[in-house]
Amino acid sequence: MVPNPPHGTPPTHVRGRSDELRALDKALAGSLEGAGRAVVVRGRAGTGKSTLLRRTADRAAASGWRVLRLSGADDGHASASPALAALARPVLDQHDCLPGALRAVLRWSVADGACPQNGLLTYAALRQGLVSLARQRPLLVTADDCRWMDQSALGALTYLSNRLAGTRMALVCAADADAPGTGHEPGPFTDWEATRVRLAGLDEDSARLLLTDHHPRLTPSVRAAVLHTAEGNPRALIDLPKALTPDQREGRAALPDPLPAGPALTADLGPRFRELPDDTRALLAALATGNDASTAAGVAWLAEHVEEYPEALGPAEAAGLVTGDHRPRFTSRVHRCLAYSTASASARSRAQDLWMAYEDARSSGAAGALEEAFADGDRLDRLDALARTALAKGAWISAVRSLRQAADLCTRPGERARRLAAAAATAARCGQPGLALALVGDVDTDGDATLARTVALVRACAGFDSGADRPLLTGGGSSPLADALVSGPVLGVDGRDWAVFRLATVSMLTRRPEPVRAAWRWLEDRGATGGALGLAVSAHLDPMGRLASIRRGLRGVSETMAREPDSFGLQELVWLAEAASRIEDGALAVQLASAALRRADENGRAELHHCRALRAEHLMAVGLWAELADTVPGWIQEADDEGLTRHGIALRSHLLLISVFQGKRAEAEALMDVIGRWARAQGSVHHQEVVEYAAFLLARGEGRAAGGAEALPLLSAAGPARSGVARRAYVEVLRAALDRGDLRAAHAWVAEAERVDVGSLSPGAMLLVRHGRAVLAAHQDADDAPELFRAAHESAMASPRLLDRAGFALDYGSWLRRRRETAAARSQLRYAYDEFARLQAVPWWHRARLELRAIGESVRTQPEAATAPEAFSLSAHEWRVARFAADGLSNREIAEQLRISPRTVASHLYKMFPRLGISSRRELGPALREAGRAHR
Repeated sequence: MVPNPPHGTPPTHVRGRSDELRALDKALAGSLEGAGRAVVVRGRAGTGKSTLLRRTADRAAASGWRVLRLSGADDGHASASPALAALARPVLDQHDCLPGALRAVLRWSVADGACPQNGLLTYAALRQGLVSLARQRPLLVTADDCRWMDQSALGALTYLSNRLAGTRMALVCAADADAPGTGHEPGPFTDWEATRVRLAGLDEDSARLLLTDHHPRLTPSVRAAVLHTAEGNPRALIDLPKALTPDQREGRAALPDPLPAGPALTADLGPRFRELPDDTRALLAALATGNDASTAAGVAWLAEHVEEYPEALGPAEAAGLVTGDHRPRFTSRVHRCLAYSTASASARSRAQDLWMAYEDARSSGAAGALEEAFADGDRLDRLDALARTALAKGAWISAVRSLRQAADLCTRPGERARRLAAAAATAARCGQPGLALALVGDVDTDGDATLARTVALVRACAGFDSGADRPLLTGGGSSPLADALVSGPVLGVDGRDWAVFRLATVSMLTRRPEPVRAAWRWLEDRGATGGALGLAVSAHLDPMGRLASIRRGLRGVSETMAREPDSFGLQELVWLAEAASRIEDGALAVQLASAALRRADENGRAELHHCRALRAEHLMAVGLWAELADTVPGWIQEADDEGLTRHGIALRSHLLLISVFQGKRAEAEALMDVIGRWARAQGSVHHQEVVEYAAFLLARGEGRAAGGAEALPLLSAAGPARSGVARRAYVEVLRAALDRGDLRAAHAWVAEAERVDVGSLSPGAMLLVRHGRAVLAAHQDADDAPELFRAAHESAMASPRLLDRAGFALDYGSWLRRRRETAAARSQLRYAYDEFARLQAVPWWHRARLELRAIGESVRTQPEAATAPEAFSLSAHEWRVARFAADGLSNREIAEQLRISPRTVASHLYKMFPRLGISSRRELGPALREAGRAHR
């Protein structure tokens, strides 16, 4: 094999090319053994073909190979063939390589430069000479830019490629992906006996590393835009940011759409666009002006209303720049950038007119002639009209684009500022905080009260969503969101309802009541406390005190949705899902969030990410950890790319707890570092509690002392009524107090939960409260410990939280073992052992294993690999129980049908729900239908 060169490291362009490099190394290794090889490397411009060739040539040269480097870019005219001359030069320089007659033929052919009349004789002479050189030391020929080579050079390479067997020669050529003969179409490479290596775009990780290497200071939203546009093209990754201004690269100014092509892309690919006819270039500019979502729908309209469309599209298709029949699209997003960047000012203006006409036609449903669409008003008025129509329909992305284009046409600073502020308010509403902040970055309110209100609202809402490096609350305890809730008109989308919702979230994060109280006062002043938003704010304000009214409201929602599935809008579904989540009605929360996710499109990115966090919480609760681990990292990346850092941190918190539960220390510590730094900078007590809880569990899982006075101070201070994390850690906080011998603190913790009746919140909360009581009674060897454990066991059957049920079974089984009730202990410990193994909760699994061994059970030394739950693994008896329950029968009615006890029915359902991936009886019907399809 070819060893690595002794100097330096491969260029960054080679990132993610391990498979391609292995193919080239294999070819060279075969040539060393006398089995000469030819390789054709193909890929789009900018994918690193030349870099790969240079890297291969450098490695071969460092290993002692003779290297001949050819390039079609050197072929400047038809009367000479530099590539053929470079190939023949070493043969002609050594007099003993060829007989005199063959040397003369070769010298004459090189001097003439044209395709030799007796080509076979020339090529045979060239091959004989190169084979003679390869006997002295192995020979590598690299040929770049083959599509620019003349016919004589291509003929020589083709002749050589088919006659390398038995030689110590290797031939590596690079060609564009759309060059003739590199694919299925005929051309000079079609008949080559060669290995084909295709360079696709870099994978996502390699693309990110390359972009970070060259442009480390890009903001997340700018980095995401470049990655999206480049599609893994190394040259585009390096070049696109160079065309941006420093303010654009650092997020202080809005990005243009499409992104401008950088200097290298323009120099390399720009001529392919400039050589096209004017009509074609104008049409491509029109296609490039529409964004990714509107282009597919609008191209058909363009085809119908632009007379020159069919003829103009042909040259672009022939050049490989667009593809498709009725709805053409650019073959790459980089081509879209170049189509717009290389277009003339008049072509861009014409393109904007075309899209305004399309938006007019789409809004009005008219299909008139193009001239009629331009009849009324100037461009600025029409853009304003389009923006108003888009805002009325909730088409936020179209509204932002129209408002930004209108702002660019304004000559008066005040009018421009108002349109930018309207665009920013709309961008903040649809989940683009980075763009929103950039649009109002240099806006001067200049005494305009409406403009000032809008700018303050945008900065507060977008700053909160982006997780900017500033605390959630000011030094005085107020929130910028509360300060932005001022009466009066605003520009663009009125985002004050979302500001109210965010204020409630601020209270949850900071454990301070002032923000949610301000949100509630705002709703009270407007008589809006009874709607979906009122329910969500109420659930944050006082979930225990208002539990009955919240449940009544959500019950009404469920009944309404059963009758009219589309009765609630997207944002109402999100608010209602949040209310259900706050009172721990997980089944309803995930039902509402799923309905919202089905409706969310490009205009609902804010709602999308919030619902994903609720979905992740549900997956963690019901034990679908493998699905969570597969899905959530992609969601986190999307949130980070879109500048929604707070949503990314929320999702990371769920991954952190799963990592801790499974004993993955390195992964957990990395997540704790990220979450902890963000929480401290933002003043998020909630996330600091998550990190504290995770650190405590890691210490206990490894058998280290976690009890001391410093253990769980935040969670102990928060209390189970106010903090969802404290409820999640209820038993651990109690256990920590017992471990350090602080019975007073343990009793106070249990008494606080009983005082506010935390158990009434949900079946899961009831299990934790009763579990805690039983643990405290067992610690004190109280007489009522058996009764308390039995009560907790009944609650466990109703709880949807798989880990909590298994954790209780472990404690219950351990207590029974100490009481020498071996049979009962075995049942509980075996259940805990099996569930921990399925969850891969290794620290808990080891504890269950030790307990089972203590009663003489034979168990594995390592848990089996986790498998995804299979609904159709239910036994026939379990299927019957499940079907009766899905039909609405009670446990007693099912027991009468099957002649078993109601407790047995409850036990079956208790064990079935995690395997079906559900948490309530109402989900049984769909789950069983899906299971039946999977089984068939």
